[in-house]
Amino acid sequence: MLPKKARAIVGTQRLDQTLNQNHLVLVDCPDSLAELEKLLKAIQPQLLDLIFLPSIDLRRPLPSRKDLAKVYRFAVSHQQINLKNDLMKLAEYLQINKETLIFTIQLFFEAGFVKIKNGLMTGNLSQKKVDLTQTASYRSRIRQIKTQKILNDSKTADLKKWIIQFLID
Repeated sequence: MLPKKARAIVGTQRLDQTLNQNHLVLVDCPDSLAELEKLLKAIQPQLLDLIFLPSIDLRRPLPSRKDLAKVYRFAVSHQQINLKNDLMKLAEYLQINKETLIFTIQLFFEAGFVKIKNGLMTGNLSQKKVDLTQTASYRSRIRQIKTQKILNDSKTADLKKWIIQFLID
Protein backbone atom coordinates (compact mmCIF):
# COMPACT_ATOMS: atom_id res chain seq x y z
CA MET A 1 0.00 0.00 0.00
CA LEU A 2 1.27 3.42 -0.93
CA PRO A 3 1.60 6.22 1.64
CA LYS A 4 -1.15 8.88 1.49
CA LYS A 5 0.86 11.47 -0.45
CA ALA A 6 2.53 8.93 -2.71
CA ARG A 7 1.83 8.89 -6.41
CA ALA A 8 1.95 5.69 -8.45
CA ILE A 9 3.45 5.89 -11.92
CA VAL A 10 2.73 3.02 -14.27
CA GLY A 11 5.09 2.96 -17.24
CA THR A 12 6.61 6.05 -18.77
CA GLN A 13 4.12 6.85 -21.52
CA ARG A 14 2.06 9.21 -19.38
CA LEU A 15 5.02 10.57 -17.46
CA ASP A 16 4.56 14.25 -16.69
CA GLN A 17 7.88 15.89 -17.54
CA THR A 18 7.38 18.44 -14.75
CA LEU A 19 6.92 15.78 -12.08
CA ASN A 20 9.31 16.45 -9.23
CA GLN A 21 9.51 13.87 -6.48
CA ASN A 22 12.06 13.91 -3.70
CA HIS A 23 11.65 10.21 -2.96
CA LEU A 24 11.12 7.63 -5.68
CA VAL A 25 10.50 3.94 -5.02
CA LEU A 26 10.84 1.70 -8.06
CA VAL A 27 8.98 -1.50 -7.37
CA ASP A 28 8.64 -3.20 -10.74
CA CYS A 29 11.54 -4.00 -12.99
CA PRO A 30 11.34 -1.71 -16.04
CA ASP A 31 10.96 -3.24 -19.49
CA SER A 32 14.19 -1.68 -20.71
CA LEU A 33 17.17 0.28 -19.48
CA ALA A 34 16.10 3.14 -21.75
CA GLU A 35 12.74 3.26 -19.92
CA LEU A 36 14.53 3.43 -16.56
CA GLU A 37 16.83 6.18 -17.82
CA LYS A 38 13.85 8.21 -19.11
CA LEU A 39 12.09 7.89 -15.77
CA LEU A 40 15.12 8.89 -13.70
CA LYS A 41 15.95 11.86 -15.92
CA ALA A 42 12.36 13.10 -15.84
CA ILE A 43 11.92 12.84 -12.07
CA GLN A 44 15.44 13.53 -10.73
CA PRO A 45 14.74 12.10 -7.25
CA GLN A 46 16.82 13.05 -4.21
CA LEU A 47 16.21 9.66 -2.61
CA LEU A 48 15.78 6.44 -4.57
CA ASP A 49 14.73 3.00 -3.37
CA LEU A 50 15.11 0.15 -5.84
CA ILE A 51 13.16 -3.06 -5.42
CA PHE A 52 12.89 -4.32 -9.03
CA LEU A 53 10.44 -7.16 -8.61
CA PRO A 54 10.91 -9.54 -11.52
CA SER A 55 8.20 -9.46 -14.16
CA ILE A 56 9.43 -12.60 -15.92
CA ASP A 57 10.24 -15.98 -14.38
CA LEU A 58 13.84 -16.36 -15.52
CA ARG A 59 13.74 -20.10 -14.99
CA ARG A 60 11.44 -20.34 -18.05
CA PRO A 61 11.54 -16.94 -19.73
CA LEU A 62 10.70 -18.22 -23.23
CA PRO A 63 8.53 -21.07 -24.48
CA SER A 64 10.36 -24.18 -25.58
CA ARG A 65 10.05 -25.50 -29.12
CA LYS A 66 7.88 -28.27 -27.68
CA ASP A 67 5.56 -25.70 -26.04
CA LEU A 68 5.26 -23.77 -29.30
CA ALA A 69 4.38 -26.95 -31.20
CA LYS A 70 1.75 -28.01 -28.62
CA VAL A 71 0.00 -24.65 -28.74
CA TYR A 72 0.12 -24.46 -32.53
CA ARG A 73 -1.28 -27.98 -32.98
CA PHE A 74 -4.08 -27.24 -30.54
CA ALA A 75 -4.90 -23.86 -32.10
CA VAL A 76 -5.19 -25.18 -35.66
CA SER A 77 -7.28 -28.17 -34.60
CA HIS A 78 -9.77 -26.17 -32.50
CA GLN A 79 -11.92 -23.20 -33.48
CA GLN A 80 -13.31 -20.35 -31.41
CA ILE A 81 -11.29 -20.95 -28.24
CA ASN A 82 -12.61 -18.57 -25.59
CA LEU A 83 -9.44 -17.11 -24.12
CA LYS A 84 -11.19 -15.18 -21.39
CA ASN A 85 -13.01 -18.18 -19.95
CA ASP A 86 -10.80 -21.11 -20.97
CA LEU A 87 -7.21 -19.86 -20.73
CA MET A 88 -6.45 -21.64 -17.45
CA LYS A 89 -8.10 -24.85 -18.64
CA LEU A 90 -6.07 -24.67 -21.85
CA ALA A 91 -2.82 -24.10 -19.93
CA GLU A 92 -3.56 -27.10 -17.73
CA TYR A 93 -4.52 -29.27 -20.69
CA LEU A 94 -1.35 -28.36 -22.60
CA GLN A 95 0.72 -28.55 -19.41
CA ILE A 96 2.16 -25.08 -19.96
CA ASN A 97 2.15 -22.33 -17.38
CA LYS A 98 -0.30 -19.51 -17.99
CA GLU A 99 2.34 -16.81 -18.63
CA THR A 100 4.09 -18.97 -21.24
CA LEU A 101 0.77 -19.68 -22.93
CA ILE A 102 -0.17 -16.00 -23.07
CA PHE A 103 3.22 -15.09 -24.51
CA THR A 104 3.00 -17.91 -27.07
CA ILE A 105 -0.44 -16.73 -28.17
CA GLN A 106 0.95 -13.20 -28.57
CA LEU A 107 3.75 -14.53 -30.77
CA PHE A 108 1.33 -16.57 -32.86
CA PHE A 109 -1.05 -13.64 -33.25
CA GLU A 110 1.78 -11.41 -34.52
CA ALA A 111 2.97 -14.15 -36.86
CA GLY A 112 -0.55 -14.71 -38.22
CA PHE A 113 -0.81 -18.27 -36.88
CA VAL A 114 -3.95 -17.40 -34.90
CA LYS A 115 -6.73 -14.88 -35.23
CA ILE A 116 -8.36 -13.37 -32.17
CA LYS A 117 -11.70 -11.65 -32.42
CA ASN A 118 -13.89 -10.74 -29.45
CA GLY A 119 -11.72 -12.90 -27.19
CA LEU A 120 -12.15 -15.97 -29.38
CA MET A 121 -9.00 -17.53 -30.83
CA THR A 122 -9.01 -19.50 -34.06
CA GLY A 123 -5.96 -21.26 -35.44
CA ASN A 124 -4.80 -20.26 -38.90
CA LEU A 125 -3.15 -23.18 -40.70
CA SER A 126 -0.11 -21.71 -42.39
CA GLN A 127 2.44 -23.09 -44.81
CA LYS A 128 4.66 -20.04 -44.53
CA LYS A 129 7.68 -20.17 -42.32
CA VAL A 130 7.87 -17.31 -39.83
CA ASP A 131 10.84 -16.49 -37.65
CA LEU A 132 9.16 -15.89 -34.31
CA THR A 133 12.33 -14.25 -32.96
CA GLN A 134 11.61 -11.33 -35.30
CA THR A 135 8.21 -10.51 -33.80
CA ALA A 136 7.85 -7.40 -31.65
CA SER A 137 6.71 -9.49 -28.67
CA TYR A 138 9.77 -11.73 -28.83
CA ARG A 139 12.20 -8.81 -29.14
CA SER A 140 10.43 -7.04 -26.28
CA ARG A 141 10.68 -10.18 -24.11
CA ILE A 142 14.41 -10.49 -24.81
CA ARG A 143 14.88 -6.83 -23.83
CA GLN A 144 12.90 -7.42 -20.61
CA ILE A 145 14.98 -10.50 -19.76
CA LYS A 146 18.27 -8.65 -20.30
CA THR A 147 17.08 -5.66 -18.27
CA GLN A 148 15.84 -7.84 -15.42
CA LYS A 149 19.12 -9.80 -15.31
CA ILE A 150 21.22 -6.62 -15.33
CA LEU A 151 19.22 -4.87 -12.63
CA ASN A 152 18.75 -7.87 -10.35
CA ASP A 153 22.19 -9.44 -10.78
CA SER A 154 24.31 -6.30 -10.56
CA LYS A 155 26.38 -5.58 -7.51
CA THR A 156 24.96 -2.74 -5.45
CA ALA A 157 28.03 -0.55 -6.01
CA ASP A 158 27.84 -1.01 -9.79
CA LEU A 159 24.12 -0.30 -9.83
CA LYS A 160 24.66 2.89 -7.79
CA LYS A 161 27.32 4.15 -10.20
CA TRP A 162 25.11 3.40 -13.16
CA ILE A 163 22.04 5.13 -11.65
CA ILE A 164 24.07 8.18 -10.66
CA GLN A 165 25.42 8.38 -14.21
CA PHE A 166 21.84 8.40 -15.51
CA LEU A 167 20.94 11.21 -13.14
CA ILE A 168 23.87 13.49 -13.95
CA ASP A 169 23.99 13.08 -17.73
